[in-house]
Amino acid sequence: MKKNLNMKKISLHVFDRLVKIDGCFAKGRYVKSSDLSRKCNVSDRTIYRDLEILKEVYNAPLEYDFKRKSFHYTKVFQLKTFDLSAGGVIRSRCDIRAHQKVMIIIHISPDRNHC
Repeated sequence: MKKNLNMKKISLHVFDRLVKIDGCFAKGRYVKSSDLSRKCNVSDRTIYRDLEILKEVYNAPLEYDFKRKSFHYTKVFQLKTFDLSAGGVIRSRCDIRAHQKVMIIIHISPDRNHC
């Protein structure tokens, strides 16, 4: 049974990972799930869950190319990010699209590794 991802709690470390994954698809790049899991230091299963969140919650135009055995965006897309200057934990309800809402639980971390 597929979970309803329209209202999903996303912690900052997950959101940071989504931003990192999104950046890997920049400029039409094709990326293997194993490369994403290595760059993000998580399991392949975690990457597949993150890719599902990108597609279902953020409407990322993500597809799998069977010939290249890689994922890619089918059109220009960039995950919307925001800057927070205050530390601590912040809870905010953000409108992602007019018909979708996501609860983001944010904890500021000084460690940010990008692709």
